Amino acid sequence: DVLLVALYNFLPAGVSGSDADPIASAKIPKGCKVRIAEPFLKVFKDVSRGVRIDNPSDITVVVQHQNGGRDEMLGKFKANGNGLFQKKLYLGAIECYINGLRNADFVPTVLSNRSQAFIMVKDWKNAFADAAASLTIRPGCTKTWGRYKKSLEKLEQSLEDNLKGAESNDRARRFFEAALLARVNVDFSKDDNADVNLLKSKGNNAFKSKDYSTAIEMYSVALSLAGKTCRALLSNWAQCCLSIGALNDSLAGSAASLRIAFDEKALYRLCRSLIMLAEPSISLAILENVPPLLKNATVNKKKSKIGEIADAANIISGAMVSGSIRNPSKLFSVPCELYPYWSEDIETFMTGKKGRGVQAKVDMGPGHIVIVEHPIAFSSSNVEKDKKFLMSIRDKTIEDAAQSLLCAAIIGRVQREGLLANIVNRLFDGVNAKPLSPFGDLLPHISSTSPLLPSHHEYMDAKPITISPAHVEGLLRT
Repeated sequence: DVLLVALYNFLPAGVSGSDADPIASAKIPKGCKVRIAEPFLKVFKDVSRGVRIDNPSDITVVVQHQNGGRDEMLGKFKANGNGLFQKKLYLGAIECYINGLRNADFVPTVLSNRSQAFIMVKDWKNAFADAAASLTIRPGCTKTWGRYKKSLEKLEQSLEDNLKGAESNDRARRFFEAALLARVNVDFSKDDNADVNLLKSKGNNAFKSKDYSTAIEMYSVALSLAGKTCRALLSNWAQCCLSIGALNDSLAGSAASLRIAFDEKALYRLCRSLIMLAEPSISLAILENVPPLLKNATVNKKKSKIGEIADAANIISGAMVSGSIRNPSKLFSVPCELYPYWSEDIETFMTGKKGRGVQAKVDMGPGHIVIVEHPIAFSSSNVEKDKKFLMSIRDKTIEDAAQSLLCAAIIGRVQREGLLANIVNRLFDGVNAKPLSPFGDLLPHISSTSPLLPSHHEYMDAKPITISPAHVEGLLRT
């Protein structure tokens, strides 16, 4: 017998038709077995009967069969993601890139092995950066988690004299700066046809012989040769995350990409993520730390995005020091909205029947103004017919289609993004709207997640917050 199962909120918002095929196939491959929690029967328009599932977390793939080699699969996921990115279907592209990364094996293994080699020579910065990069690609490796935690602890101890009494944001800033400035000093002149598995084996043998410098060199060359597709998946994922405001994910993805090999695009996305997270000083330090040969090849202020990002970081850093807050989005060739420009003297509140408002916590003098520029989540489309989804400001109404599109965008993201789930829960707990929410609790910071890791549930210590479709709809009604 064949049972029709209707899945709602299952695919990223805006993805439909043939664009949805690769994502749906990756989520539920042909031949797999699934487990459904709390299904309910539905009578469809043609009077046939089936099962309807509203919450994506109610369906779990139990047994999954893969066809094709890993390298081939990574290439397909990259191509599918790039196609969706070109259509501005960023959530769908992210889904493809992450599915590709989860099928990678060689690169995260070599990164983890190199992390252990750095641990043996007590190079905690590089050990920590490699372990974080490996986990960003493959979060389920217990051995790598052990290396991540050990190197993080040792790195904290090595920085302890400068961290005493520091606030959490300052501590996170020091961790990030130390790890992101770490560099692998290896001669990468190599034969492009070298056997990467042989290089990995040589690295393992050197490690067993306690020749850690040779092990690091072999692992590094192997990564530079074999990690091209994986590096592109990470960097492209970072660009998509920038486009939807998932800044911690963009930071983790671009940083992991750079641990495989240097790439100007990944460097640009890393520095831009830091600037948007109100860390222009770290961005400048990274740019100043670029090796001279690479700097000469990439930093050309007339032609390179690196020059653009350096100019922006200098201007923003100066504005933050002087106290003059400005939005420097026009400094970028690709416009962006920046998050860090918020005040602790502003909070959101419930206005009764009129929904949520913004108020100052202190007296406002003449000439002072409160501006809210960016939402916590949004949906986007470049399709002409979707213009009907726009809100009407005049009569304070919203088309049902627009409500559904935005709801689907949030539901799709909170299934993976623990940070966004926490933010949603701070506004609406599933039953009642929270009366007061400081702006600082609604915006991402570098200390919002575990250092150098994405904001996904699987990387967070706390138990995941379950956000149901009804939960999100309740939030939108407030």
